[in-house]
Amino acid sequence: MISIIIPVYNCGKYLRKMFDGIWKQKYTDFEVLCIDDGSNDNSLEILMEEKLSHDELRVYAQKNLGSSAARNKGLIEARGNYICFIDADDTISDCYLSDMYEEIIKTKSDIVVSQIERIYEYKPTLFEKNFNYINSTIFDCNNRKEMMINIINAPYAKLISKEFLDKYSINFIEGKMCQDFLFTQNILFYGAKVSIIDNVNYYYLIRKGSVSKSKADKVRDIEFVFEMLLTKYRESGQLDLYREELEYLALYHIAIGMTYRMFKSNGRLVKDLRISKKFLKKNSFKSNNKYINRLGYIEKIYLRIFFS
Repeated sequence: MISIIIPVYNCGKYLRKMFDGIWKQKYTDFEVLCIDDGSNDNSLEILMEEKLSHDELRVYAQKNLGSSAARNKGLIEARGNYICFIDADDTISDCYLSDMYEEIIKTKSDIVVSQIERIYEYKPTLFEKNFNYINSTIFDCNNRKEMMINIINAPYAKLISKEFLDKYSINFIEGKMCQDFLFTQNILFYGAKVSIIDNVNYYYLIRKGSVSKSKADKVRDIEFVFEMLLTKYRESGQLDLYREELEYLALYHIAIGMTYRMFKSNGRLVKDLRISKKFLKKNSFKSNNKYINRLGYIEKIYLRIFFS
């Protein structure tokens, strides 16, 4: 059985459409765990209405602790052999579960990754449309180094072995932004067998203002979680072996990501940008990484701005 875990916070506007995709799945051996994270709109009301007509759905309500705490609650309550995360404002095709389940059984993988498509709630600028900070396509990678730099770091668009997560006690750090980055990279750190499917079955909604509304004191949490990842590699004696890949991840998620957020927030994060520079300098991360040529022109522009 597959356990679908959905953190919900003020998504009443999107829940019906999200549920429509779930109830139309061709693969039917699943349960749905929705964790309402202290919503103050009609989200919980909609969840309870859906529960009346769908025995597969279990609803939990908690005070506002963040998506990581909601996902951890789902992991604790999950009864399935496999875990699937969906964001409450996203949608999936009717083949989403069946395609990933067939792949994970056929390949005996620990995690299967699906392709995604970005759906904008508004008309994006040219820079946004051509900026791949929210990965939309990953390559068929046959080694850990390639997977580290190409995998979609968010928990969605994946089917994950619950046994693997339990074996290595992998869950989400609570109270921090960017905790999903560490969750996914931890899966790779512990040597998960990964399989990728080519089908686009997951549709990621980008809502207007979703980046600029980030709390100013939280945008640099990526440095905190990245330091935790570096510590893992350092203590395991693998830091030198994977240094190029870790440097690229730092450039991508800290240098490029922070520059992107600065522009989205109309320059509010200039001070944070300077602090992020110090973080990269402390770890001797420089812009002449061997993977940089793989970036698109927009990402290269952001990187140049960061180091200017």
